[in-house]
Amino acid sequence: MVRTGQLVGVVALGGCEGTGADEGASADQGGSDGLDEGSEDELGEDAETTSEDGGPSCAPSTEQTAGPFPQDGFERSALDLYGHEGVPFTLDGQVFDEQCQPIADAVVLLWHASPSPPGVRPASTAPDPEYVSAIYDHEAQADAETPDGQAVPTGEQMYYGWVRTDAAGRYAFSSLRPGWYLNGASYRTSHLHLRVFVDGALRVTTQLYFPDDEFNDSDGIFASCEGACTMSLDGDAASFDLVAGP
Repeated sequence: MVRTGQLVGVVALGGCEGTGADEGASADQGGSDGLDEGSEDELGEDAETTSEDGGPSCAPSTEQTAGPFPQDGFERSALDLYGHEGVPFTLDGQVFDEQCQPIADAVVLLWHASPSPPGVRPASTAPDPEYVSAIYDHEAQADAETPDGQAVPTGEQMYYGWVRTDAAGRYAFSSLRPGWYLNGASYRTSHLHLRVFVDGALRVTTQLYFPDDEFNDSDGIFASCEGACTMSLDGDAASFDLVAGP
């Protein structure tokens, strides 16, 4: 079953601003399990409730802090464009409204930190001087370098991209799994940042997590989502459905 992911205020796509490297605690929680594996266009029973008028009702996706560093990105579904070493993955899913109907032409914006080479990770959650932390291609990290030694920002907004959903509300990306970086005195688990815009209005801001990452249990932002932000994963194929709030 695909996981579902919640809503925030209304801003234009170009109005995203970074929040800094300290990601802080998440906002209110909510959300539920998503797509029934037997259907492409309806949410599963676990995600649906009944509204006051007797129709289906779907809870908005769980909200999480935007984290570092929102920016517009470019229209592209393939984010593995730079020859970096890493573990490939795909992400797909659908965007629904609160009546559990798919939303066509929604903009799904995805961004994440740079990948780490396969098998390379911190020795523990504590700072590891032997590990080169993942970074974001953003001016706030201008003293850092990409895995291939480029100074950031590169102008490419590496690992930032957005797509529009199709008539069935579907979206898809491919990329490399992000590495780990320090948030205070401990490493954040590998995660993705995601926003959904409907008719130009920001309707979802959340973070998504891989179920097999060994740093999940030590990550407070992951814990605050109470499992509602964890992607389904089959090999290198991740899935996650989103419900846009009002």
